[in-house]
Amino acid sequence: MEAGRRRLEIDYLNGAVVRYGDTLGLPTPVNAVLTELVRGIAAGTVDRDQYCHAPERLVAAVRARCER
Repeated sequence: MEAGRRRLEIDYLNGAVVRYGDTLGLPTPVNAVLTELVRGIAAGTVDRDQYCHAPERLVAAVRARCER
């Protein structure tokens, strides 16, 4: 993930799933959380170390998203 890149691969993959789900009115919480986290890591606003070797934190982020 190079600093300053405008679009990331995640935007084309998981982000596309999120956008398509939105158009159909279908929630895609796992894809949404993954997209947000990778974007945040790339932007430097999310510390990737908090998710390394800690799948329970990723699961908690997805669950929190589902509760919205």
